[in-house]
Amino acid sequence: MTLGERLRSLRHAHGLTQLEACDRAGISEPTLVMAERDRCTPYRHTLGLIADAYGVEPHALLSGVALTERQRKRYRFLLLHRSEDA
Repeated sequence: MTLGERLRSLRHAHGLTQLEACDRAGISEPTLVMAERDRCTPYRHTLGLIADAYGVEPHALLSGVALTERQRKRYRFLLLHRSEDA
């Protein structure tokens, strides 16, 4: 399953239109449309916004595999420390 297919599947699972999903994530509609059609890969920040809107980790959007709790904690730790270095 591609990233676009996962995004579309999650949106449908939440019963959202593209516009509703964009409003929830705080992104533009063309961004989501292009991502769902696999015409672009959203920036990391945008993937994070989409993941938050759907209640999943960004890693799950990219890989299609949900993280264990330990992996989730490590991922968040790395993200926090990476943003402090920037």
